[in-house]
Amino acid sequence: MKHAMLRLDKRALSPDDLRDRIGRKEFKMTSVGNRLFSIIRNILTSGMEGKFDVEIMHKVMLLNFISITCLVFMVPLGIVAFIQGNSTLGILDHVASLIVLSNIFYLRKSGNCPFACMIGISVTMVLYAYLLATGGVNNTAQLWYYTFPLGASFLLGSKRGAIATSILLIFALVFFALDLDSPYLTHYPKDFIVRFIPSFIVVFVFSYGFEYFRETSAKKLTSKNDELNRTIGDLRDTEERYRVAYETLKETQAQLVQSGKLAAIGQLAAGVAHELNQPLMVARANAQLTLRRLDKKALSPEGLRERIQLIENSTKRMMNIINHLRTFSRQSQEPFSPVDVNSVVTDCLLMIGEQLRVHNIDLRLEFAEHLPKVMGNANQLEQVLLNLITNARDAVLEENGTGVIEVATGIMGKERAWVEVLVTDTGNGITTKDPEKIFDPFFTTKEIGKGTGLGLSISHGIVKEHHGDIEVTKTGPDGTTFRVRLPVSKSSKDMG
Repeated sequence: MKHAMLRLDKRALSPDDLRDRIGRKEFKMTSVGNRLFSIIRNILTSGMEGKFDVEIMHKVMLLNFISITCLVFMVPLGIVAFIQGNSTLGILDHVASLIVLSNIFYLRKSGNCPFACMIGISVTMVLYAYLLATGGVNNTAQLWYYTFPLGASFLLGSKRGAIATSILLIFALVFFALDLDSPYLTHYPKDFIVRFIPSFIVVFVFSYGFEYFRETSAKKLTSKNDELNRTIGDLRDTEERYRVAYETLKETQAQLVQSGKLAAIGQLAAGVAHELNQPLMVARANAQLTLRRLDKKALSPEGLRERIQLIENSTKRMMNIINHLRTFSRQSQEPFSPVDVNSVVTDCLLMIGEQLRVHNIDLRLEFAEHLPKVMGNANQLEQVLLNLITNARDAVLEENGTGVIEVATGIMGKERAWVEVLVTDTGNGITTKDPEKIFDPFFTTKEIGKGTGLGLSISHGIVKEHHGDIEVTKTGPDGTTFRVRLPVSKSSKDMG
């Protein structure tokens, strides 16, 4: 007894094992169901799924469904006909079944749906005509007639389907009119004929009308779809042309900006020479003085170190000016990064500051402390400020040769969202009646040969590319003020 209980305990299943076994069975049943569904779908589509459009695949599936249904019914009915002694009907059922089966294999192998549909409808037409004439089993075969118009209209189309249905209708009318007296043919009473013909015509008209309007709608949809595809194609071509034009425009703009830089450097050549000449003279004078004192042996090691330090400082300043000039002159297409606007102004003065001093122009700088950074290209922003300060210099020199240029930085907006740079001069102001035109390409108020009219236009494009604004806030006999406004970078906002 104890041994039997032990064996029962060993055979007992835990709840987890039971769930695992049930899960495996459900998985097997699901897998078998999926395989069966896949086989049935493959038979109905003749293995052509995805090769043709939806309408053709629907016709293939309907034709195969009708063919398989015919096989399922005609083979047993043929056997019943043989049993009842109607061998002709039995032979016809089996011959039709053989043709239908061959048509299924033909459709699967060739994929010629229109021809297979014609074969299927032709066989169906002959079979239905025979069934009407002989009455079939218990004189009920004429009921199959009503299924013909809808299937023929869909499989062959409205026109060909109407022709096939008309042939079958004409056969019925002729058969009813002749009323042949034969033991192999069925005699139909007049009341049946009076009901059958109108009802069949109603089904015929309904089937033709339904398929005709469906084809018309499909043609309209196809036409609209083709038109839409052409429009999409045209839009893609237009988009590609715009993209190429945009890339060309960007390249041209970059070349124009670079040309503006080189033009500015050319105009500042004398100023850069002054910038370099001052430390060069300091270095030369200290070198000459050091040589004289060395010849007289009147230079201590501390004095020698002091003179060499002055020479080193002068050469370092020259090196900074030259390096910055090289950096400024090269074509820059670097991505935007956080930029300190105060540093940009300081770098800009490396190339023009000495020139302002030589012309006795008082340069005043007012830098805001703790100024947040902006997202941009320092090289391009320096070009904007250089253009503005150069224009301010020319305006002051045209007035009386002396004057004041003030460059001020600050932050504006309730949420400290904008950094602004104000460049103010004490010139005569802008003489044009429409100050906004000064940002148009090739527009200049300077004399011929003194301006290209591209500086402010290029500056306007650079500032707009930085999502900022540049405008004239004041102009008149007392001078002009330009304001450049740039959005604060997101990182600076977060820190603030």
